[in-house]
Amino acid sequence: AHGHRMYDRVNAIKAHRAVLRWEVLAETGLLFAFYVVCYSYHGFVKAICYQMSTYVISSYCFSFFTQVSHLQEECFTDPKKLEELSFAKRQVASSMDFAADSPFWGHVSGGLNTQA
Repeated sequence: AHGHRMYDRVNAIKAHRAVLRWEVLAETGLLFAFYVVCYSYHGFVKAICYQMSTYVISSYCFSFFTQVSHLQEECFTDPKKLEELSFAKRQVASSMDFAADSPFWGHVSGGLNTQA
C-alpha cells in the first residue's frame, strides 16, 4: 500500500488530522508573522537571504541525520524479507538509533537520532 491508503491503516486518522490541522495553521500563521517582521526590519532582499540561509542549514542537518540513520550496513536486510513487512516495520528495520540517551544529540538532531 502506498500513498493515502497507507495512512488509512492508522487508527483514528481523522481525529489525528483534526488535531494536526490547528497545529499546522498556527505554525503557518507564525511563519507569515516572522516573514513580516523580517521584511519590515531588513528589507525584502536581505530578509530573503536570511530566511534562505536558515532553510539551507536546516535541510543540510535534516539530510545528514536521516542518512546517518539509514545508510549503515546493519540497516540493509534481505529485500524478500522486507516485502513481507508493513510500511512502519520496514522503516524500523531499515534505520538505527545513535546516541539515543544523549539529550544533546536529541536536541541537535530534532529527535532524528532515535528513528528505530
